[in-house]
Amino acid sequence: MDDSFNPYAAPEADSFETPATPWAGNISPALRLTRRGLTCVYFGILTMLLSAIVMVFGGVVARAMGGGGVFGLFTLLMGACGFGMLVGVLLAVIGPLLCLTVPAETGAKGFVVGSVVFHLVSILLVFGQWWTVMTDRFFAQSALQVVSNISGLIGAVLFVLFTKKLSEYLGRDDLAARARNVLIGIAVLVGLSVVMFVALVALGPALVFIGLAVVVGALILFVMYANLINGLRKALAEPREL
Repeated sequence: MDDSFNPYAAPEADSFETPATPWAGNISPALRLTRRGLTCVYFGILTMLLSAIVMVFGGVVARAMGGGGVFGLFTLLMGACGFGMLVGVLLAVIGPLLCLTVPAETGAKGFVVGSVVFHLVSILLVFGQWWTVMTDRFFAQSALQVVSNISGLIGAVLFVLFTKKLSEYLGRDDLAARARNVLIGIAVLVGLSVVMFVALVALGPALVFIGLAVVVGALILFVMYANLINGLRKALAEPREL
């Protein structure tokens, strides 16, 4: 006799699906490459941050101690830090290119494509600045620098939006909240930079304090951004915990 109710059957657990459930058991090659791209960005940030810190403290120590031998060591240290910055920039450029493999169903692909385009434009404009300097076209160099900075800023915002959308796809509201905080931090930092520019033109005494706030804010934002990228790449490495 067929009984529809079996009191000895094991209880069935309620299933809960996130948008990432279809690939949670087997990560697609595209998302593996996306994770590698985020890893490149993360270590690029760490390399640039470490190089900048060593460069600043090395300069302070060299100035305090003085002497020819110290100057030679300082020159060597600055060369190493410059190389570290170059490596960090290259990793930060390669990373978003790998993130272009992110699946379209995540809803994040458009953001990373836009980010790569604006960053490439910014890099090309930097080469344009070198040409204007060599040809003594300083007004054009200043204009290209402004456009390059704006293009780089837009690219950075789009990449943060990419991380936010990918975090939402993974069901990681905590990472999406981190991305929102980074976006807020970018807006605040841009506002402070505008205020500092106005203060610079007006030669106001508040310039030093505003400049210090911009530097400290940029450092904090850099660390927040690194934590966001690190958390997201770890989320992609552990999909079964979603």
